[in-house]
Amino acid sequence: MFIQDFGALQPSLSGMKQSMKTVLQTVTFGQGAYQSRLSLFSVGDRDIFYANFETFKNTKSALNGLHSVPYVGGSLSVPALERTFQTVISLINKRTDTRNPVVVILMSDASISCDRAEYGNLCKTAAKVRELAALMTVSMRFAETGAAPLSDLSTECFNVSNSEAMLANIQTLLTDANCDCPAEFTQFRTSECKKTTSCVRIYESPNTEGGGRDNCHDDSAELVTIRSPAKNDFVRTQLVKLNGTDAFIGLETATYTVFPTMLLTGRWTSGPDVCCWINNVVKFCF
Repeated sequence: MFIQDFGALQPSLSGMKQSMKTVLQTVTFGQGAYQSRLSLFSVGDRDIFYANFETFKNTKSALNGLHSVPYVGGSLSVPALERTFQTVISLINKRTDTRNPVVVILMSDASISCDRAEYGNLCKTAAKVRELAALMTVSMRFAETGAAPLSDLSTECFNVSNSEAMLANIQTLLTDANCDCPAEFTQFRTSECKKTTSCVRIYESPNTEGGGRDNCHDDSAELVTIRSPAKNDFVRTQLVKLNGTDAFIGLETATYTVFPTMLLTGRWTSGPDVCCWINNVVKFCF
């Protein structure tokens, strides 16, 4: 799903257009099983929903459709982008073919910070998009615009800035999104955004070790194990996002204090949250 800021300034606009064309040429679109679908949006001082998942029957028609997307004048409007995100959510929820994961790509030279009150509702809506899809932001940063990155809106590790490696980075992230964890699991990435083969899910219901193990086994998983500070920080972040309580088992040491700055309890304690992981998980690649 492409969201194009057609209210952008030059040279950002021409750069976005060419970038979108290049990305589309590397993807096979169609209506058959496991072929990609494309949806197009144009935003500026207003929003236009141009094409849904069924509009384009092949890659050629998708490229032709890109050239026909209407330009929208004016600077990017926060309400217009919020409405676009709401339409994105509606389209994803109505999908009948769920075999392919959804990637939402926002290209813009705008500056958006979720620390500012005027972007509050937009950021909340973007968070809902991230629950359903990988939200990639491509910030077209040119000296003429002085715009800041859009990483506040994007899925973690799915933000790209204009550079010589921009197209390669977009294509890499598209591949990553198609080789990800099962639904309801979050992929463990290091602070440098490097992917691992471990997927984590937070359960909110069990309050015993046995109940936790049973839930994990239902997902062909095991209770979490943490053997590195990076994994510890990652699991801690997932708990904080859900306002979770530190309660799980996993550290295989006598003292359960592997790391000096450990914030999580290695030994099982009663509580509402259990973390599960899958090692060498089979990726959903198409």
